[in-house]
Order: sequence, then structure tokens, then C-alpha cells
Amino acid sequence: MLKNYFKTALRNLWRYKGYSAINLLGLAIGLACVMLIILYVRSELSYDRFHEHRDQIYLLTVQTTNPQTGETGNRAIGPYRLAKELQVDFSDFSNIVRFAPQQRESIEYGDKTYQEDNVTFVDDGVFESFTFPLVSGDPETVLLDPYSVVITPGIAQKYFGTDEPIGKVLRIRNADFKVTGIMQEIPEQSQFDFNILISMNCAPQIFSKIVLENWGEGYVWTFVRTPDNKSPADYEDRLQ
Repeated sequence: MLKNYFKTALRNLWRYKGYSAINLLGLAIGLACVMLIILYVRSELSYDRFHEHRDQIYLLTVQTTNPQTGETGNRAIGPYRLAKELQVDFSDFSNIVRFAPQQRESIEYGDKTYQEDNVTFVDDGVFESFTFPLVSGDPETVLLDPYSVVITPGIAQKYFGTDEPIGKVLRIRNADFKVTGIMQEIPEQSQFDFNILISMNCAPQIFSKIVLENWGEGYVWTFVRTPDNKSPADYEDRLQ
């Protein structure tokens, strides 16, 4: 029975070649589109899935109101001093980490100067909340010193070649920063795009007074990590 159906189908396909070609081409295009959509969605959903505590990490947004129009909006980048205030009112957060990405930073080593686009100032607790494995260095102390910096193997090769990078000094914003750790390259499926991490503990000496004190200054991303037994809903009343 199935053999007869198969023969009949082939006979009709051969008899109506034009319509058959159009139908087969449409089917092939449709399947190709479905596969591309599946691959795209799968790629988007895989972003930052490598973080061990991903289900406990939240990016805080700041709600702003236009005094003239009354319109409100949310933005992810907020004031530097927000983290300090959160530590007072939300002491039960497991960790608070600020990222301050820089559009371009001049870095000197020896007689050479490089312009780097993927430089970020970050709090020393970054390795406690985020899974950025270190090749060298202690994740608990590697960014404690205000003038410490962690780089990727690619940056280490660029600046120091085959020399040992740990202990080398980079000149950034007229200050000397010591390389204290080497971290693995950031996976492509990540919202983060940096290869040089500078300790945020240098902020009082490096950042301007406006950045440090102004509530209206948007300069950092502030991430919080909630305890295992807490969810965002547990903080809604205090966040209002």
C-alpha cells in the first residue's frame, strides 16, 4: 500500500514539475527559516548561563522622572554611591558589585602606549558573585588592593609577550597598577565585554567628585546577589 502511494506521489511530482519545484523550494525555505530562528533563540537564551549564581544575580535599574513632562523611564546605569547606601538598607544582600565600563582608556607599559576599549572598573567581590575563572591569582584578594588589575591571557601576551605578567606594572590615569591576576577570556555569549579589570577601590583617587557624590550621575552598573532563600519579591517593599 505504501509503495503504491509513493509511486503515485512521484508520478504527480514528475507530471507537474513547475508546481512541485515551487512547493519543494517553499518547504526548504520554511525549514531553513525555522532552523535559523531556533539557533538564534538558543543563542540568546544561552547568554551568561555560565555563572554559577545566575539565578540570584540582579541588575538594578534607576527610575527617572522628567520634571517638565512627568514622563518616567528606567535606565540600567546608575550612580556610583548607590552601592554604599544599599549596604546600609539592604545588609542582607549576599554581595553588591559595580561595573564601570570605560569607552577608551590609555594604558602605558614601558615606552609603549595602548588605547584599550574593553576596560572596566569593578568591585573586588566580582569573583564571589560572577563566574569568571582565574588562571592565576586568588579570587578573594586579587582586586582588594586599590591599585590592582586583572587581565586576560590575550592582554598579557599583548603587553608582556612570554614574560610572567603577575607583578608587572601598568600605567593608567597617571597611576601605577600592579597585575595581580589572570582571568580566562570572557565567553562570547555574555553581556560583559572586557579584558582588563581594575579595582574599584581606587575610585576615591581616580574618579571625579561629580561621579563619586552626584546622585544624578549615571556611571556604573550595580548588580546585587540575593541570598539562597530570598527572591526579588522579598525586597519590593523596601525598594519603593
